[in-house]
Amino acid sequence: MRRPSVILAAFALQSASACFTDSPQLSTGGGEASTSDADTSGSDASGGTTTTPSTTADASSSSSSGGETSGVAPTCGDGVVDPGEACDDGNQSDADACLSGCVAASCGDGFVWVGQEACDLGEGNDAKSQGGCRLDCALPACGDGAIYAGALGPSIALGQGKGISSVDLNHESPRAVAIDGAGRAYVVTDWFNANLGTSRVVIERYDPDGSAVGGPIDAYSGPLSTSRPVIAAAPDGRFIVAWQVAQNSDDIRYSTFNAEGVGGPIFSASESTSGSQRDPAVAINAQGDALIAFRASGGLDPGKWLIRTRRVPAAGLPPPDFVAGDSFVGDVTSPAIDLRDDGAFALAYSDDTGRINVRTYDGPGALTSAFEVDDGATSINNSNPWVGVAALSDTVVIAATGADAQVHLFTFDGSGKLVTSQAASTEALGAFPRIDLVADASDNVLVAWAGCGPPGLDQNCKGDPASLYLRWFYADGEPFGPPLLAYNLVHWSVMGIGVATNAIGDLALVAQDDNNPFLAFAPAACP
Repeated sequence: MRRPSVILAAFALQSASACFTDSPQLSTGGGEASTSDADTSGSDASGGTTTTPSTTADASSSSSSGGETSGVAPTCGDGVVDPGEACDDGNQSDADACLSGCVAASCGDGFVWVGQEACDLGEGNDAKSQGGCRLDCALPACGDGAIYAGALGPSIALGQGKGISSVDLNHESPRAVAIDGAGRAYVVTDWFNANLGTSRVVIERYDPDGSAVGGPIDAYSGPLSTSRPVIAAAPDGRFIVAWQVAQNSDDIRYSTFNAEGVGGPIFSASESTSGSQRDPAVAINAQGDALIAFRASGGLDPGKWLIRTRRVPAAGLPPPDFVAGDSFVGDVTSPAIDLRDDGAFALAYSDDTGRINVRTYDGPGALTSAFEVDDGATSINNSNPWVGVAALSDTVVIAATGADAQVHLFTFDGSGKLVTSQAASTEALGAFPRIDLVADASDNVLVAWAGCGPPGLDQNCKGDPASLYLRWFYADGEPFGPPLLAYNLVHWSVMGIGVATNAIGDLALVAQDDNNPFLAFAPAACP
């Protein structure tokens, strides 16, 4: 497998501040009194001569005329706040709270206020550059809202246990990888032992340096056929795993794990015992509250499929699952979901025609919007259904194929109104059957996609080489850079991909080329 090299340009900022103090001396002049003796001759009573002293004062110090006194004119730096001055601390320093022009210091004035600001480039302050100075006069740092994309490291082979006949990522949903706040990756795969006829849903954990954390963890091991496992991890390392089992015409099971990797009981995601439940998706927030979504059939109209969801709180029993998506006559795709810290979530899915539907819910679980993604967007069909969704602070972003055969990002406001639509890809291909979308804590989004074939050819990439791309976008929609060709997948055959990021932008990527699933890291390049 050929892997492209990823070049990251990193800039280190050195901030030097000069501080000087000019203490003007106020000079005062004083007059000296001089006394001279003069002889005055006169005659005394006896007719002699007498001498009487006389004193003359030297008035060279100051003079007064008409009762008015002339003094020193008010100036900036005299320590007195005069009219027209915001401050006056009696010095000429530009490194303290009062600038030399008697103007109060502030972020953006171009002077570093020592002890209060780390840097100040004036109009050169910005929110996105890799170096320089931020708008709040802080030095660039991970988590400040900028993107610090790191280079992809070497690939790590997954599923290397003994006695394994096959190891597969989920091919129907991208959530086969998760990442916690420390940058540790969690990958779930489906293992099968043909000799024993047993299936296993296995979690592997890796640190950013590629070292394995403990051994593989079984979420399930037994005779039931398993498939389509998904995973989500909280910042503190707690995680949830869900998968599909071939029982009761297919069922969705799940289990939660603490930060040490110890799992709890296995539950069914649906309380229904009739019909089929398939294709799970999971999400988890910073509090450890999780959400499972899946498609379900049965009930009063077995011909219709529904999207059902179930909340899994960090503490206490989960409430019953509920219908979150409308039914269609025919098939619906596996859902994509994203859960915010306040409990609000967004759900996206499509039908046989590729029409994409979006539903948003608030924290208590009330429906807040329901709309379709127009503008030529499609998920191709229910055989290649992947749609990416990110529930941001005030908007919802959908990643899907546009009418121009490019991967697009569609941004909607809280009412479901389309705000922007822009291409993420720069190369039209015959098909983009695999798309994933995630966001960091600053609402910067990362989209991943795999596609194949020449433009204009409607195909599903069966047996064709494919290209796997990544691209970051700032929260305001500005691209961080061009698409990054992460991998060339020689024998892809529409296998699974997935991407995960945490609050500061550490990245974990999974993909499968032929029968070889792998993981790669791109830790954030923090200044």
